Amino acid sequence: MLGDRSLLRLIAGALLVLALVFAGAFLGANIWPRVVTVERRVLPFPGRAAPVSGDAATADMIAQACPAVVAIVGADAASAAPAQQAARADAGSAPPLAAGFLVPPGSFVVTSADALPDGALKILLNDGRQLGAARAASDPVSGIALLKVATAGLPTIDFAANAFARPGETAVALSSPLGRGCVAEVGTIRSDWLAEAESLRSYLTVRPALDGRPSGEPVLNAEGAVIGIAGLPGAADSDGASAILPASTAAHVVGALMRSGGGANRFGLVADDLVPALAARIGGSTGGAMVSLVKRGSPAAQAGLKAGDLILAANGSPISGASELARALDAAEGNISLDIMRAGSRLSLTVEAQRQ
Repeated sequence: MLGDRSLLRLIAGALLVLALVFAGAFLGANIWPRVVTVERRVLPFPGRAAPVSGDAATADMIAQACPAVVAIVGADAASAAPAQQAARADAGSAPPLAAGFLVPPGSFVVTSADALPDGALKILLNDGRQLGAARAASDPVSGIALLKVATAGLPTIDFAANAFARPGETAVALSSPLGRGCVAEVGTIRSDWLAEAESLRSYLTVRPALDGRPSGEPVLNAEGAVIGIAGLPGAADSDGASAILPASTAAHVVGALMRSGGGANRFGLVADDLVPALAARIGGSTGGAMVSLVKRGSPAAQAGLKAGDLILAANGSPISGASELARALDAAEGNISLDIMRAGSRLSLTVEAQRQ
């Protein structure tokens, strides 16, 4: 009897131990916090990208604008092989050459009228193409010529929206003498015509001077927009600086040539809408048409009209802008009376129309 009790106790103890083992295993798996091994990786700190230097940014801008810059040559010269063209240039007998640039919609070239070769014309593109071009129109006061190219959709560059550059801004002159890449010259806007006391032409000056460059080349700002045109007739260099026609005037002339093919009026002047950057400097007005160019010896010059004069009325009718002035000048049958603002003073001038 005693033996049986001992055996039962032994079995009960074993069962109790076994139950405790199973209970511990259950609690460890479901209730006790798990120990998780975390693999820690140290990642390198993402450093900043190297900044683009000013020189690199300018080079990128030039590369983007260059396809819209062209060389203009006579058709006979364009037919010569590139090696022959280079040999002629080395010998100092290169054919007459003008620079130019394509503007929207991609089939017009802006250039200098005086620099165009005689006869048929071709433009040399940076991709090796040579395309025929025809004179579409020209403006005798500014010296701008417009060429029409049969091919459409070519690369273009725009005139700057803020079309009157300020002293200190970057100025990059571009040309492509052989149609195989661009030649660039980087300078700075030195002054405008008000500071230089020019009386007939609203030019900007760039330093250093653009010596030996082809006429009609575009001058760009740091963003790649045209702020002026170099080498136009009447642009006299001085004091180590080159004169360029500002984009505010050039864009106005180009737009008029595209619309009507006409250049200057019978009175020999070019006027623009008043540029905000100049409003305070020429009297503070916000309306009227600002005279930007006056042809030497023209009726406007003989009447005493000057660059920077703000035309407020024509024959007694108020003038709000350049387009309204153009209509008044075209409609005038003879003399025209102009009310102007000059350096804060109001004046009246009578201009006699040039006989046709």
